[in-house]
Amino acid sequence: MDELIAKYSRKGVMLDSSVLILLVVGCYNPERIESFKRTNAFEKQDFVLLTRLLSKFERLVTTPHILTEVSNLCGNFHQQEKHPVFSQLVEVISRSSEESLASKDICNSPPFTRFGLTDSGIAVCAKDRFLVITADLPLFVLLGSLEVDAINFNHLRPLGWQ
Repeated sequence: MDELIAKYSRKGVMLDSSVLILLVVGCYNPERIESFKRTNAFEKQDFVLLTRLLSKFERLVTTPHILTEVSNLCGNFHQQEKHPVFSQLVEVISRSSEESLASKDICNSPPFTRFGLTDSGIAVCAKDRFLVITADLPLFVLLGSLEVDAINFNHLRPLGWQ
């Protein structure tokens, strides 16, 4: 893993939707990670682990499709929490580099019919350009099969990665 971090520390890291929403919710309120429906598979320590890992990279890279998913998931917060959660999403977006791919091009990629727009877009966009961090096992397997460098966040969690 250290070699992947070294290889991509300047190029950038891309988070899948589930890991990006962990970042947004953790920045909003780490206490909400375990009680919010879309992040309750994570713990507060996972947010600490993620921020430590992200500090190794100069760029956080995302796509419009990832951001759309995360925005939609943030809409599941109670009305009184939506404004501060979306404010944190704005902060994350402002610190990110956004890479755009045309949906029609992603739809022509081999994984589209099985993985959909967001995950296929990650695979197409990241190949030979960015390291992907995902908590989604099917996406991790897909990325491996396409020789896209990726780290399964779930593999880091029990190690308390440094």
